[in-house]
Amino acid sequence: MYEFVNINKDRLGNEVQQILNVVESNLREYVLQLEYLSSGRIHITSNRDRLNPLPPSALLEELIQQRDEQRILLTQKDRELYEEIIIGSVGKAIQKRIHRAKDWVLQMDSLMNLRDTSSGLKLSLSWEPKKAETETEIPTDALVELLLRDAHQMDDDEIDQVVEHFRTRILKAKVNAEEEQGMLRYYLNEILDYRSWFEFRLYFRKGEQTGYKELTDSKFNVLSGGEKAMAMYIPLFAATFSRYSDARDEAPKIISLDEAFAGVDDANMRDMFQLLTEMGFDYIMTSQVLWGCYDTVPRLAIYEIYRPKDIRVVTLFHYRWNGKSKVLVEPELSLSK
Repeated sequence: MYEFVNINKDRLGNEVQQILNVVESNLREYVLQLEYLSSGRIHITSNRDRLNPLPPSALLEELIQQRDEQRILLTQKDRELYEEIIIGSVGKAIQKRIHRAKDWVLQMDSLMNLRDTSSGLKLSLSWEPKKAETETEIPTDALVELLLRDAHQMDDDEIDQVVEHFRTRILKAKVNAEEEQGMLRYYLNEILDYRSWFEFRLYFRKGEQTGYKELTDSKFNVLSGGEKAMAMYIPLFAATFSRYSDARDEAPKIISLDEAFAGVDDANMRDMFQLLTEMGFDYIMTSQVLWGCYDTVPRLAIYEIYRPKDIRVVTLFHYRWNGKSKVLVEPELSLSK
C-alpha cells in the first residue's frame, strides 16, 4: 500500500512511473501506457485492444479472473498433470540426460584414474546427489532412482511421493517469482534442471594410500605447487575431452593455454603432454620457459619470439620437434627479379 499524504504532483508522478516500470515487463502483452492529462491527472490504460482500452481496475479484474481459473484448472488436473509431464514426457527427457551425464562422469573418472604422476597423485571424480531441502522433498538419490524407472512400474505411493516433491518445489517457485517479480517459467526451468540436483566432488590419493579423500580447499592448499597444477589440469583436460567426444571423428579438438603448465615440474610436464597426445588434442600454448620437447610429443611447431634488450623490433625463430630432436627451420628467402 502507498500512503499519498503530503506528496506533491511531481513526486506522485515519479512514483507511479517507477511502479509502472517494475510491473511492465510482466505485463508487456497488455501494452500499458501512462499519460499526463492537462487537468493534472495521471491516466494509465491497457492498449492491448486499441479500440477498447482498459483502465487499471478492469485489467486487475481480468487478471484476477485468469488467476482463479488457472487455480481451479490446476486443482482439477493436478495429479494428471504431474503424472503426464513430470513422470511422463519431462521425466523421460530427464532420464536420458542423467544417464548421459553419468556416462560422461564415468568416462572422465576413468581418464583421470589412468594418470600416473611422478608424485603418485591420483584423482577421481564423483557426481553426487544433493540432500533434500525440506521434509516433503524426496532425497535426490531416491528421486533419481524413481525417475529412472519406468512410470508403469511405480506404485501409487511412489507416484504420490514424486508428485508431492515437485508440487512443493513448484509452489516455492511461484512464491519466489511473486516476491522477486520474475517470470515463473524461469523458476520452473531451475526446478527441472537435473544438473542442480547434483554436485561434483573431486577425490585424491597419494603414493601408497589405499583410499581416496575428498580434495577440499584445506587438502588442496597442502599439495605442492606441481600437484596443485596437476589437480587443476587433469580434470580440465578430461572434461574437455569428454565434451569433444560428442563431435564427429574428423572434427578438430583444439585447446589453447596461456602461461601453459606454470608451476608444473618437468616430470609431470611430460605426463601432461602425454595426456594431450593420448586424447588427440591439437593445441596452441604460450610460455616463457616451456618448449614442449618431450618424447611423449610426436611432433610440434615452435615459435620463439626474441627481442634483444632495448630494441624496438622482435625476431621469430621457427623450430620443429619431430619426437626426438628440435630442428631450426631456416626461413625461405625469395629473390626479386
